[in-house]
Amino acid sequence: MGTALACTRVMTGCFSSLQVLPGPDLDGDFLLTTELADYLAARGVPFREAHHVAGSLVKQCEERGANLKALTLEDIQGAHPSFGADVMDWMQPEAAAERRTSRGGTAWSEIERQISQLRAKS
Repeated sequence: MGTALACTRVMTGCFSSLQVLPGPDLDGDFLLTTELADYLAARGVPFREAHHVAGSLVKQCEERGANLKALTLEDIQGAHPSFGADVMDWMQPEAAAERRTSRGGTAWSEIERQISQLRAKS
């Protein structure tokens, strides 16, 4: 049996028994820290500095025993003058996923492109 056929049989078994469970609430999750650094970098702040600022905000949250959702706009703007009021939108999980438009990214437009490609091959 060829490797491709064996892999197909294994994956068929995996998908036939797959159970999708609800995921965690990502609102305020530290996974979104990258969004803070990306926000600053998009406004011309060197990424090294942006990364440091984002890390300082995580440290602030950890000291409070909270996640990013606990940060107020004033907290965030106090960390760096380049943060505008729209930074709160950048920390929304859906918005973060939609910004990932590169090949293989998580934006719906990219997912739809990938699905079209797969359908065209079958």
